[in-house]
Amino acid sequence: MSLKVEKINNRWYVNGEPSKTPRVDDLKKQFDELNEAYFEGVLPPCRMFCTTSLNRLAAVCRPSQKEIVFNRNWRYIWTASLIRKVLIHEMIHLHIHYKYKKVGRWLNSFHHMWPFAYEWWKLNWKYHLGLKLLEPIPIKGISKGT
Repeated sequence: MSLKVEKINNRWYVNGEPSKTPRVDDLKKQFDELNEAYFEGVLPPCRMFCTTSLNRLAAVCRPSQKEIVFNRNWRYIWTASLIRKVLIHEMIHLHIHYKYKKVGRWLNSFHHMWPFAYEWWKLNWKYHLGLKLLEPIPIKGISKGT
């Protein structure tokens, strides 16, 4: 499915859904809800940050530091559903770090390959989430329709 990105009355819309800036309080609340719903509450408490200095990354998980960082850079067009999907994606990184008890970059050396892809597939299959392995993040001025 392609993304329909448009700007109406100075507000961005992606597939008809209005843009929404990620907020730390909302991310913390969603993290707790998603942890219970999809990870059986096994993920440790995680610090949430928002920044504008992640360069090309929309979000990143730093498992050894127990933190997830979202990029609120002006160029990304976030929506509530996209924030949720990306948060689940980053939570999978955190999950495999604790499930396989590996420290450092070993599990991410293949980034989105095994075991990330396996855990992602299990969540999609079990809960019918409709997640993509790499979720497209609309960028102002580059995404079709902007």
